[in-house]
Amino acid sequence: MPTWPFGRLDDIYTFWMNHGPDPEYGGFYGTLDRRGQAVEPTDKSLVQQSRHLWFLSTYFGRFPERRTQRLLEVIKSTRAFLLDHMRDPADGRFYHMAARDGSHGVQHGFDKSLYSNSFAIYGLATHGRILGDAESVAAALRAFKSWDDLAHDAENGGYLETESRPILDQVGAPKTLNTHLHVVEALAPLFQATGDALVQRRLAEVVEAVALKMVGNDDYLTGDYQANYTRFIKQPSDNSSGYDSPVVYGHGIEVLWLVNEALTEAVTVSAASAALIRSRLVAMAERVIREGFDPVNGMLADSGYPGQGPLQSRNAEWWAQAEAVLGLVRLAQYTGNATYLSYVSSALTYIDRYFRDKEYGEWYWSVYRENGTVVDSFSSDGRTYEGTTKGNSWKASYHSGRMVLNLQAWDKEYGEWYWSVYRENGTVVDSFSSDGRTYEGTTKGNSWKASYHSGRMVLNLQISSIAHKARISPHAVHAMVPPKRSLPPPLVLAGCLLLLLAVGQLRPAPGGAAAEGSEGWPAAFSRLLSQADQLLPDMLDDIYTFWMNHGPDPEYGGFYAMLDRRGQAVGPTDKSLVQQSRHLWFLSTYYGRFPERRTQRLLDVIKSTRAFLLDHMRDPADGRFFHMAARNGSHGVQHGFEKNMYSNLFAIFGLATHGRILGDAESVAAALRAFKSWDDLAHDAENGGYLETDSRCDRVPQVCTASRSAVRVPNWQPPTLCMFHATRPILDSSWVVRDEVAAPKTLNIHLHVVEALTALFQATGDALVQRRLAAIVEVVALKMVGDDYYITEHYHANYTRFVEQPSDNSTNKNSSSQLPIILYGPPVVYGHDIEVLWLVTEALAAVTLRLPANASSGAMAQPAAATADATTGGGPAAVWAGPAAVWATVSPASAVLIRSRLVAMAERVIREGFDPTNGMLAGSGYPGQGPSLSRNAEWWAQAEAVLGLVRLAQYTGNATYLSYVSSALTYIDRYFRDKEYGEWFWSVHRENGTVVDTFFSDGKVYEGTTKGSPWKASYHSGRMVLTLQAWLA
Repeated sequence: MPTWPFGRLDDIYTFWMNHGPDPEYGGFYGTLDRRGQAVEPTDKSLVQQSRHLWFLSTYFGRFPERRTQRLLEVIKSTRAFLLDHMRDPADGRFYHMAARDGSHGVQHGFDKSLYSNSFAIYGLATHGRILGDAESVAAALRAFKSWDDLAHDAENGGYLETESRPILDQVGAPKTLNTHLHVVEALAPLFQATGDALVQRRLAEVVEAVALKMVGNDDYLTGDYQANYTRFIKQPSDNSSGYDSPVVYGHGIEVLWLVNEALTEAVTVSAASAALIRSRLVAMAERVIREGFDPVNGMLADSGYPGQGPLQSRNAEWWAQAEAVLGLVRLAQYTGNATYLSYVSSALTYIDRYFRDKEYGEWYWSVYRENGTVVDSFSSDGRTYEGTTKGNSWKASYHSGRMVLNLQAWDKEYGEWYWSVYRENGTVVDSFSSDGRTYEGTTKGNSWKASYHSGRMVLNLQISSIAHKARISPHAVHAMVPPKRSLPPPLVLAGCLLLLLAVGQLRPAPGGAAAEGSEGWPAAFSRLLSQADQLLPDMLDDIYTFWMNHGPDPEYGGFYAMLDRRGQAVGPTDKSLVQQSRHLWFLSTYYGRFPERRTQRLLDVIKSTRAFLLDHMRDPADGRFFHMAARNGSHGVQHGFEKNMYSNLFAIFGLATHGRILGDAESVAAALRAFKSWDDLAHDAENGGYLETDSRCDRVPQVCTASRSAVRVPNWQPPTLCMFHATRPILDSSWVVRDEVAAPKTLNIHLHVVEALTALFQATGDALVQRRLAAIVEVVALKMVGDDYYITEHYHANYTRFVEQPSDNSTNKNSSSQLPIILYGPPVVYGHDIEVLWLVTEALAAVTLRLPANASSGAMAQPAAATADATTGGGPAAVWAGPAAVWATVSPASAVLIRSRLVAMAERVIREGFDPTNGMLAGSGYPGQGPSLSRNAEWWAQAEAVLGLVRLAQYTGNATYLSYVSSALTYIDRYFRDKEYGEWFWSVHRENGTVVDTFFSDGKVYEGTTKGSPWKASYHSGRMVLTLQAWLA
């Protein structure tokens, strides 16, 4: 038998046969270490047991000369464990997990899913066909028909994501690629074993659904879909441009060969349809290889956004490399392009060099891409494993064993030609050299093997050219983690400290080199002052007049929910807490800033908005606020409205600012009560900061520091509404309550906690507020900002980065500890990060000030008068009087470190996300890769860019940033500001500055000229102008 890959099969087979079988309870052990010793956890998964059954049964059928009694006993033991312990006799379906002894069911925390049941059908049907076991075949057929009755979509074809009692898919998507891919895999052997007509019809239906519906006209295949196979967007954002989650390259290349195998062996479709299916899959797979495969090293990356190349992941995983080999072989066959065979050779070399454990056998889970060493650890199923772990609930003999078995079968089937044989005996050479490289003797093609054309003739290929190829330009972006940025020089750090108590005055930091700027600090600052004097007063009048003339709702109070370009109220009419609170903040701040402009009309609108919040959006039972209310103020669960901490922070921010400026003690008390109520619910006493919360069950999911797994909620009933909001609950397959992205902590929450608590501390002097604010400031700057000076969106409870994109297993979603292959989960949102810089450093003024001796949790100082400082909720806060003063927990030394880290982070944002030529900040991007491929720029990010750049210029002494401020203001004035009707547009096209036709927000599509929505109020635009005026003054 040739050296590679066939000689390597023994490594895989021997490892599992020697170490895997559980002699006490049957089946295979749940977890094996590098040497094959059984270790914790001991739970056995349906996927794992079924994959072992498939591999051993296939091995049994492939090599009659190697059949032993021991092999037969292990096969029977695994088959018995599945049928006797993991099957529900009531419906014939299988549980996703079982304890080592076989106990299962909901009472043990185990449930069922179509995805894992597909592997049971696959393993049992293959086993039954090869070993003549009618009971196994019947069990597989019954399970299929039971799931077909439950989950088949008669209207659109394919299968809906379901649970057995009932369920919602983990990401909320009605259909997923991963389930459909493995339904194809399962039904092909089931049809071969049964000849059942329904199985054949469903198999043809799913094959066409994957190839002709899931694969888009852009030749990309993503992960989640609506019932009608339009792409499912979980969290619309500027970065995604229609692609919510990255393309998982391993799944894409697996689809190519697996669906085509089903097409050849079991599916009955017309020749024309078959040709179209294959052409679509080939075009998709070629995109995967161009964007995700590294031909130099022979490694397939995990995933990436379309057109942007691989994500910034440090790791490569075993399963994707195995699928790459099989997919590349088929891609070479279907296209006639011998380059793909050279890729096969390099991929096999990569696997053999780095993944294959030559000492103990089998493959490792994951290696570091930069050097091929085995990862220190990886996470899967909510658990962290040693990097050398060989088996767990997802890693069995399946991917590695299937790759070798399939390559062997394909080689014999198609009679591919070897490069060279020994003349004396006709055996294949051990190795040969070509193009300066040494290849295994069994390599079938490389860039010089012209005899491949004869092999193509033997294979009788009908497809040699794909129409899609002509219109796809090569594109590859290889991930490269950028070098760490050095801390600012000591003199700049010293300057930062001196600025702590002078945040209202704009001066370059001592030691900053004015020469770094293109025109020097004095010239740049003078130019900015002149521009601001000309631009800001008119811009502020536009904003204020627009909202005062059109926003107030005279019938029900507060502000209208939706305004078109001209300020006319339009639908939908529901009012959001964020929107109303932001208007209250802006108008109250305007009232305090300009005493000469105070009118009865302004005061009436402020009081109306304040009353709407307190009278209609507040829950008197706990003091927290509902996220939404109907136009007339009705709210609560019965109206489909919930509470969440994110929107409540704006209520705290608005009410505290309003109460301080207008001397309204009731508003301040309401803000303080809401804060303390949320603090009791969501504060993380162990790690600091705040956990994402679920108000429907009125508790926080209990999240451990190493994973995102949440505990069960006793007596909790599933919601009747399908809700998609960052802190609204969604059920996973085990009835676990968690937020939409499943991240225990988010930057967005923490950012606005800083904003809210700064205003609340200024209004109350409450010691608990100050302690929490100090802790949050340190958390954001010292924990969320990584050592690489990037700050991403989602985090674990212990502030390690949290990754949303699932790996090979569809149920293990969203954990960076589960998925070491992806270093950065969601992209960096540039607007949030630049906002963090100025907003957190403003908060430093509050958390380094003295408190009165009698200040304690619950103590509230007299609210400031209307003439007190009312700039932004930032700026210099009043220093609390009192001879016996105490200091907050942020020391001056910590403050210097905090600012230095934030400055380093912000400079990265500007380098990678800001266009200095046009003065525009992009929406988001992956670290080191620049902005995502989004056509649009949004209003709020431009406003935050201006404020962040001003502070960046101040803290670094680099006048270049002042010139960037000027260009950003020009960009806003030219493209976002509506000089005809007032206020700013939501979004413009980056390439030409024209207003977008439509935009997407809160699950709805709006006209591009819409001025007000649940998220767009007078806040970002008004805050930018008010804050900038205060700083420049």
